[in-house]
Amino acid sequence: SRGKVRSLTVNISKRGQYARSEDTRAKILGAAMRLADQSSFQSVSVAAIAREAGLAIGILNSHFGSKKQLLAEMMTTRMQDFVSRLSPRVNGEDFFAYEQSLLRAYLGFLHDHPTYVRLAEEVRHLAPNVYRQGVSLHVAEIADRIRSGIQQGDLREMGETEIQAQAYFLQGAYTYLDRCLEDEQYVGDEVVLTAMDNLIRGGLQPARS
Repeated sequence: SRGKVRSLTVNISKRGQYARSEDTRAKILGAAMRLADQSSFQSVSVAAIAREAGLAIGILNSHFGSKKQLLAEMMTTRMQDFVSRLSPRVNGEDFFAYEQSLLRAYLGFLHDHPTYVRLAEEVRHLAPNVYRQGVSLHVAEIADRIRSGIQQGDLREMGETEIQAQAYFLQGAYTYLDRCLEDEQYVGDEVVLTAMDNLIRGGLQPARS
């Protein structure tokens, strides 16, 4: 009986330590994002992040071994926010309607996080492997959606090589959205969504005779 109580006490203690550790990581990430939003992550020092989080530099270093690791975690956190906004595909929803819903969600995400584009560029320069992995994952997801669209008859037949090329083109279109919102003469979400829809349909649907 005493052994069970001791074991339970140890487990509760471990769970408490884990929760505190996660809280500390979240505090550090929040501080880093706030400071990066004000200028750029590269210009923010580890000491400034620790001050903003109200923690010692040693604690920050114990949770994130390097600034590059912290940057990668910030990017992951931002992308998790975006993914949480996505709705699953409704049964019977065609390829183009679903792509529009994804694009609309992405535009909303960019409006809420206007510094995301700059953060992504910093990842591309400071942690190129992380950036390439992110692009590869996004391209793979788009390729899967194209295959699904072909199977359900929304898209024309195409070989695997073209599927991959079209997936890269669509991934590039998302980057276009990043740049588009930065323009002082931004034309508005609905105009952009219509243009993107026309672009996607023109590349993936069979030509009308």
